[in-house]
Amino acid sequence: MLTSTSRLLCDHSALAMKRLQPRNLTAHESNTAWKFRVSEFFHLGFVISRCSDHIDRFCGHSSFLITSSNVDHRGKCSILGYLLTPLGLVKTDDLLPTSPSPHHLNMHLVLAFSLLLFIPAVISAKNSKRGLAFAEGDNPNDIKNANQSSSVISWQYDWGSSPSDYLAKSAIQYVPMQWGANGIEQFAAKVKMQGAQFVLAFNEPDFASQSNIDPARAAQLWKQYIQPLAASGIRLGAPAITSAPSGRPWLTKFLEACSGCTIDFIPFHWYGEGIGNFYDYMWQMHGQFPQYPLWVTEFASTSSNDIEVLDFLTSATKYMDTLDWIQAYAWFGFFRKEGNSHYNLLDVNGKPNDLGKAYINA
Repeated sequence: MLTSTSRLLCDHSALAMKRLQPRNLTAHESNTAWKFRVSEFFHLGFVISRCSDHIDRFCGHSSFLITSSNVDHRGKCSILGYLLTPLGLVKTDDLLPTSPSPHHLNMHLVLAFSLLLFIPAVISAKNSKRGLAFAEGDNPNDIKNANQSSSVISWQYDWGSSPSDYLAKSAIQYVPMQWGANGIEQFAAKVKMQGAQFVLAFNEPDFASQSNIDPARAAQLWKQYIQPLAASGIRLGAPAITSAPSGRPWLTKFLEACSGCTIDFIPFHWYGEGIGNFYDYMWQMHGQFPQYPLWVTEFASTSSNDIEVLDFLTSATKYMDTLDWIQAYAWFGFFRKEGNSHYNLLDVNGKPNDLGKAYINA
């Protein structure tokens, strides 16, 4: 059956394709023709671009990169994306037609498996939660260091509403943000034009030096300019609050003022020392807003000790990967060392330092 083959494909041992014997498929199997779940190919190097956003897990990872725009009329999920081979990126549609004969399926199995034998061992499965907070600034090429074959980074945002040219062509999913009230009239058009699946809105509105928007005003803007995106199936993130005493009260007032709004997840920021303090705040957020998945769109240890910062990062990411209500996170930040900073992921030359390697390649 296809299911047994697909289970094998999802297992790391399936990379030893020399041991897999091809066979002809039954008529029933031919009719279902390559309509496997995306999960069953993820560990084999497919860069998945679109499929059902209702799949919660694939090969042990959540379905953050999956969208609903390519589910066929029968509700089945097609394999879409690209296979990494020595010849470059091969579109999986070219390898796996939707209605082949058993003979053709058998031939394509052999071809696909043969190509997979050449995938380097360093190719890593993406961590669907792990993202980057990256502002291009004077070093736009630095982001390329997060898009290597060994990188587990799956998404990125830059506090802006449109991706750079490089990001638009990369395998890293871009999440646009409406930082403040200015320019919000054009936000929906930009989001739809780039085919974004998630949006962020209003950066630290509870903080005077950031977007600094009153909760009632934020709710009014949300209803007028952001809420309509929900009709297109775009997932909407609430305003990203700080962990200061002003943060959660602001969010509570916003949710009250935005009653009936579509809020798919809540982002928040945290900075401080002590991994226990970070865990405590995460659980406080979850306890106060249990109906919402959480995104930690900025977090970092402010310790001046490099070892402590590294321990904090590795412990925090491992822990968040185990929490189903933490949907995504992004360390602050993916930038070069400046002054006496200890939480930067890049060295002065734009290359990942020890902290960056632990975050990008872990």
